[in-house]
Amino acid sequence: MKKKLVVLEGISGVGKTTIAKALSDHFAWNYIPEIIDHNKSKKFTEEYFTIVEEIKIGMFTNSALINNVMDRSPISIMAHNYVRKMMDIKNLYDDLLGWFKREIDPIKKKHFVYLRTSDYDNCIKRKWGVNLENFPKEYEKIPGMKIWAQKESLIAFQEYYDNFFSQNQFNVLTLSADEKKLS
Repeated sequence: MKKKLVVLEGISGVGKTTIAKALSDHFAWNYIPEIIDHNKSKKFTEEYFTIVEEIKIGMFTNSALINNVMDRSPISIMAHNYVRKMMDIKNLYDDLLGWFKREIDPIKKKHFVYLRTSDYDNCIKRKWGVNLENFPKEYEKIPGMKIWAQKESLIAFQEYYDNFFSQNQFNVLTLSADEKKLS
């Protein structure tokens, strides 16, 4: 059995989860979610995020279904640490390069859908609320996590994805995810 995987990538609030769930529901695909809490005993750190990506790769590898859809991949951890590095915030970017190569290899020849937008403010509102009222309290414990909710860092995230997908050999479909086109 040759399994298929579609991975949705893009900045926070662009619509990855909405689209992944819709694909899963409509076509009865295996949905591999963005994992926020897998082990309450593990400290909420950068290591936590790499572990959840390993869990997600395992969910695909162990899936009994042919069709699978994943909300984010290890690319997002690299983007996160790259943006932190660009903003001179403590990061693990250089340390994660070997880990990333190992984790991305099993899904490298799969299909990626990269959602782009020019409406960063709408992404922030959609993901975190008007005044960031939905921003997770746990994120406050990690220095630099607010970059997921700041316009200037979302622009840098998107630049990372643009560069990454233009320089790597992935099967990528880039879609405009502006609000008008998603409805």
